[in-house]
Amino acid sequence: GASPSCQALRAFRSMLAQELALWGKFLSMNLKGLESQAELATLFRRGDFISPHTGQKAGRVLGFLLFLTKHWREAWGGGLWWLGARPAEQFLPQFNVLHLFAPSDDSLHLVSPVTIDAEPCLVISGWFLHE
Repeated sequence: GASPSCQALRAFRSMLAQELALWGKFLSMNLKGLESQAELATLFRRGDFISPHTGQKAGRVLGFLLFLTKHWREAWGGGLWWLGARPAEQFLPQFNVLHLFAPSDDSLHLVSPVTIDAEPCLVISGWFLHE
């Protein structure tokens, strides 16, 4: 059978998919579902980062990032930086914090490099699609 971590990710995907009407309220639209294999569990370790991007792709209307790391420190890097149409703003990884955004030219963001050998920073991310 699948590993417990894969089973947990599938259960999370199922929970998200069952609540499409709720997630669609953030955009005042009906959602079709989640992008195929959209949810991704990422462990950020020393040196890991994500380059600037907007997340734009045909059909994507709502992105999410769920941070699942406790006691993360700013000095360790790994911050989520929003660079879009406003002054850059950093959001540190915080346990059980969900970030939602509509991919657009203004949704430019990145994850800064992790600078220390600490517990990895766990993030689950993915995309909802328009109906």
